[in-house]
This record gives sequence, C-alpha cells and structure tokens, in this order.
Amino acid sequence: MNIKVACGLICSLALTLFFGCQASVEESNSIFDVTVDSLFSIHTVNGEEFGVLRDLKLGEDGTLFLSDPGLHQVHKFTPDGEWIDSVGREGEGPGEFNRLGLIQVIGDTLFVPEASQRAVHVFSAVDLTFKETVRLSTGLFSPGNAHLTPIGEEYLYLGGISFSTNDVLVRTDRRFQDAQPVLMHYIASNPIWALTHAVSLPTDALFVAYRFLPFVEVVQGTTVTASGPLHGVTVDDEDAQLSVERDGYIRVAQGVPSTPVTYDLAATQEGLVFVVLRTEGGARTVQLYDGAAQYRGEFNLPASAAGIAVHENRLYTIGGDRLHVQVYEFQITERL
Repeated sequence: MNIKVACGLICSLALTLFFGCQASVEESNSIFDVTVDSLFSIHTVNGEEFGVLRDLKLGEDGTLFLSDPGLHQVHKFTPDGEWIDSVGREGEGPGEFNRLGLIQVIGDTLFVPEASQRAVHVFSAVDLTFKETVRLSTGLFSPGNAHLTPIGEEYLYLGGISFSTNDVLVRTDRRFQDAQPVLMHYIASNPIWALTHAVSLPTDALFVAYRFLPFVEVVQGTTVTASGPLHGVTVDDEDAQLSVERDGYIRVAQGVPSTPVTYDLAATQEGLVFVVLRTEGGARTVQLYDGAAQYRGEFNLPASAAGIAVHENRLYTIGGDRLHVQVYEFQITERL
C-alpha cells in the first residue's frame, strides 16, 4: 500500500495503520521504499544569485529558511519557493554575521549561531526582526558549526561545538544556561572534528549521526538508549581501521576516515529519519532509520545534496554546488 506522507493524512486511519506510533515502526521490522519526483528548484534570492548555501530549515508551515554565509544573510522563502525577505549583513554587531553557519527555527523564533562572536542571534521567524544576542555560557566555542535541536518545550541540544580535536554534544535550556554534556568524541588519530548531525523524534528523543563515524545513536535525556551501524558503510582508508571505545559520555575514535561519511539528516513527523550518505557519486544516497537506530531502507536522489529537510511529503535539498535548492515530492511504500 502506498502512503503519501501529507499533513492531511497524518491523523487518518490509513497512516495510523502504516506508521502507527513510533513503537509500531520499530516493532514491525518493515523495510520501506521511497520514490522521489522533482517539483522545482530555487536558484536566486530577490533576483540575485546565492552566495554559498550552508544550511536549510523549515518552519512548522513549510516556510523555508536558508543560511547563506556567502552573502552573510538568512533568506526566507514560501514553501513553493517564492522569496519573502532576507536578514543580516557582514559585521559583529547585533544581527550581523562574520561566520554564519547552521540555523534553527523553533516555533516563531529563528536561532542563528555565530562562531566569531561565540553567540547565538535570535530573530522573529515571522518578520525576521532582531530580538537579542545570547552569549554562550558553556565554556565551549566554534558555534558556527553548531546545530540546535529542540526537545520538548524546555531543552535544546547543542552539538558540533568543537575544541581542539574534540566534538561535544550538550543539553541546555532555551537560554543556553545549565549546559550538561551528553556525548564527547575525541578523535585520537586524526586532527578533524566528529561534527554531529541531530534531529528530534516524536518521542522527545534525539537521533544523532556523525560526519566522520559510521554509526548512529539515539539519546533520551542525557543517556544513549540505542545505537547501530550505518547500513553497508565501511571505512576504505588503508590507515583507518575504525574502533570506538565508550566510557560514559566519552567516545574515543581510532582510525577515523579523512572524508565525510554523512552529510545531513532530517525526520518525518512520524519519526522516520533520512540520513544523507557520501558515496562515490556524491551525497546522493539517503538511508532510512527508525527511532531505535535500526535500518529501514534507502533510496537515491537524482542529484547530490549538501543539506536536507522534510515537510509533509516534500523533500528540500541544498544542491551539491551549494548555489541552489532542489525540491522533491516523495512517497513511502512498505516493501512486501
């Protein structure tokens, strides 16, 4: 039975039978197939070319937000690709960016971490007006590579904040206070960052993938509750025989490959996670995982993707050239 993951069907009986709750996906051991069809692409902002696109996030209604460090701006588009407004300019003042990186939209608020200022700029996601700048009090830095992932109404997970060769994932409140470490990766044999990708699940858990490590994990609170390998992913580097030792929240990785394993991830409203893998043909393979970090299938995109986001039955990707956005419609089919 084909199910188009659309907002109007989420509460329907058909989708309940197919996805049910998160537990039913995990217990069924089903393998899913996904088909994608190209809808449209976005190549310009207000009639001008993009600088270089770094990240994309979607509002609750499908509104698209793009991080563009090339132009030192965040752009806002309708779900159908029409430009609404842009905010930001080069500088170190309120709402200005020197090292614009990943962004996050939570309700009516847009969060923009700024590496050079070790701060997070906060804007209205409705009209892009500047609200405030929050200085990080965690003692960590390099927030330009940081992802902000909301869990419930109280907490944020702040990951990808690196120092030396370590990568730290912390849980913090919405004011970026009271930070509590959850995971730390120390890259023992390669001077690179693990760089986490993370997305929240309907169970208020956090699904975590790693740019240079071939496994995924699920975090509930401050505890890793599930983990699993990336399906069919091996380390090809001759000197990179990967081994990871776990001691509490610390992971020590030996023999980490010098090229990325994953590029980004996104989750459907039902908790199925899309993980973009790096392959010989570029970042085109997308694997599916459930909330227990178990493999549920894969599909190939028509073109390479440097970023990914999902809303209802639409899949938004940053093109491999980082100069355009490609939008697809997708359908999920349970394999019989």
